[in-house]
Amino acid sequence: MSRHPLDTLAGAHRAGRPDGMASICSAHPLVLDETIRHGVGGEHVVLIEATCNQVNQDGGYTGLNPAAFRDQVKKLKKTVMDF
Repeated sequence: MSRHPLDTLAGAHRAGRPDGMASICSAHPLVLDETIRHGVGGEHVVLIEATCNQVNQDGGYTGLNPAAFRDQVKKLKKTVMDF
C-alpha cells in the first residue's frame, strides 16, 4: 500500500528536508490543465481547489457545482495521462 502524499510531506518535514506541494485555486480550464501537467509530468503532488464564488451548489460564476468541477479535473487528468 502506498503512503498518502501528505504523510510523505510530513516525514520529509520531520527529517529536515524541504518539500511541499503546489496549491492552485482556480477553476479556469487552462490553469487546471497546466497544473495537472506539472503534477503528472514531474510526478508532483498538486492540490486543486476553487473558491465558493467559482464553484458552488448553484454553479458559481463558472456554472460548475462541486461534482461537475471534480469531473472536469478528472477528465483533464485523463487527457494528460493519455497524451
